[in-house]
Amino acid sequence: MNTYRVLSTIVFAAVLSLLGAASAAAADVTGTWIATLPGGGAARSLVLQLHQRADGTVMGYIPGGTANRVVTGGGVTGSAVVLKMEIKDPRVTEIFIINGTVRRNIIRGTADNGSGPRPILLRRASNVLHERRFLFAKPPVGPGEPTGVVHLSVVQDERDRFVSGGFISETDCSLFACGGGVTAFSETGSAITVGLETGGACSGRGSFTATFDSSSKFYTGTYSFAYTDCPGTDSGALIGVKGTRTQTDHVAGVLTALGRIADDLEARVTFTAPYAPVSPGYLHYGRTETDLLTDFNAEVAAYSSISVDLNRFRNIKTVPDPDTYPDFDVPIGVDFHDLRVGVVPEGGGSSVVYRDADTGSGLTRDTELK
Repeated sequence: MNTYRVLSTIVFAAVLSLLGAASAAAADVTGTWIATLPGGGAARSLVLQLHQRADGTVMGYIPGGTANRVVTGGGVTGSAVVLKMEIKDPRVTEIFIINGTVRRNIIRGTADNGSGPRPILLRRASNVLHERRFLFAKPPVGPGEPTGVVHLSVVQDERDRFVSGGFISETDCSLFACGGGVTAFSETGSAITVGLETGGACSGRGSFTATFDSSSKFYTGTYSFAYTDCPGTDSGALIGVKGTRTQTDHVAGVLTALGRIADDLEARVTFTAPYAPVSPGYLHYGRTETDLLTDFNAEVAAYSSISVDLNRFRNIKTVPDPDTYPDFDVPIGVDFHDLRVGVVPEGGGSSVVYRDADTGSGLTRDTELK
């Protein structure tokens, strides 16, 4: 027997095994993904901006999803990925779970909202996508307030071509529907034309046109919505305003910075300036970068281990727009849920939730560091 050939075969097999293990461990879903999401009505285009943390946990944001469509969790193990999303309107909350396999820039798998798994394919996009947000409503009657307020969000590519979008009613579902998808969006000068569809028990399709007045910062227009499963149509006047904006490369930066902070807290590093995720000019309600890093070090000192879960990213604003209606403008920033659990060295190593905060809801529960 040729000893050299035997050894070469063993080495070659070992290399293939290592390459296979490396390939299985190398799956990374960080990036922008575009998919078609099955729903109660027509299938809808979906954009996801994902960031994979050091331990495989996945954080995400849904451009064009409005603040009521959020990624609640997820993770990658080898080449397998799981994503969890919540889609909510005034009457229904749907939980979508995507199970798939990552192969380079493709995720193949299934999406299930409780009605059974359906095939889904996600493709990683290389170009920057732009998210725009609006509010539309029925005009007030007399001295009253506008009614039927709807939050609408769309995603366009770098050439202003429509990619995806959605709308959610704020309270009473009286304009268009409780929620649904945007099927088309075009803009010519100051006028926009928007196509809509909704599924569920009273599915339908419609559209509206509206013209923007730069002096009042209001849209005025008309809409028409025809229901498939329910009798009649709905039409009338509407008004609207521009909301805030962001773009996917900015969102990627936000998720990367917050993911790095979460990873470093879990690794219990010593936080020193300069610290890449935090600007040297950081100033938040009088607190500086030094104050923030001091707080992080206090957390590390207080607990023998730390677990950080960041999810429900929404309302990301990174692009100022002078045409945003002042009452609906917000500072550059992001809303998300921040859950931190620490193990207390004393007392048998018990766990304590020392931060449970949702920056967009006003719900915060902080336990003093011990």
